[in-house]
Formats: sequence, C-alpha cells, structure tokens
Amino acid sequence: MNSVLLHELYFDGLTAKPADPQEDVRAALAKRFGSLDRWIEDFKATCVAAAGWGVLARDVVNAKLYNVASDLHDVGVIWLGQPVLVCDVYEHTFYVDYQNRKQEYVNKFVQFLDWNEINRRWLALNQ
Repeated sequence: MNSVLLHELYFDGLTAKPADPQEDVRAALAKRFGSLDRWIEDFKATCVAAAGWGVLARDVVNAKLYNVASDLHDVGVIWLGQPVLVCDVYEHTFYVDYQNRKQEYVNKFVQFLDWNEINRRWLALNQ
C-alpha cells in the first residue's frame, strides 16, 4: 500500500506547466530551511542520497518540515510524518532517460513541481 500511495503523491505533485510557489508553502519552507532555494538544494541532495524515495514531510508532533531519504517503501519514513512532496528515485524511474545520471533527473524533477498541489497539501495539514 505504501508503494501505491507514494506513487500517487509523486505523480500528483508534478505538472507540465509549473507555477511559482504560493506564499503559504514558500514561507513555511523558508522558515524551516532558510529560503526556498536552500530547501530545494537540500531536497535534491536528499533525493540523490536515497535509493527509493525523497520525501518532504511534516511531523505531526512538532509541526516541522523534514526532508527524508527512504530506501524502501517502509524504511526511512518518520513516524507520524505527513508527506507534502514525494520524489521517486528508484532506478526504474529515471534509468531509461538518464542512465546513471540521477542528479540530472532530480534537477529536472524540481523544475516541474505542481506548487498548487503542494500548497493545497500544506494547507490541509495545517487546518
């Protein structure tokens, strides 16, 4: 089930025509990581380090955002973590187009984030 849910979050978090991030999620990322750009760099590094998933998650207990690397569908997750953004970094996801150039795939991934969906998820978690 984790695999199905993570894939749904992954695909639903992408768009062919990305917009700029809304102020709600931009402010939350800047507060936690220093700036949107610093979060993007940290998220990309997390994705490259992971063998399975890179996840931006909100912790239910302290309400902080974390970039989490997960090597399997059920390993590396934070308990009570609520996913805001998910990047599939299993080799099958990028190998046909990028071969061993995982960094290029991750760089391209962040260019097509559906900030409307990410902001919607963020607002839903903070109600």
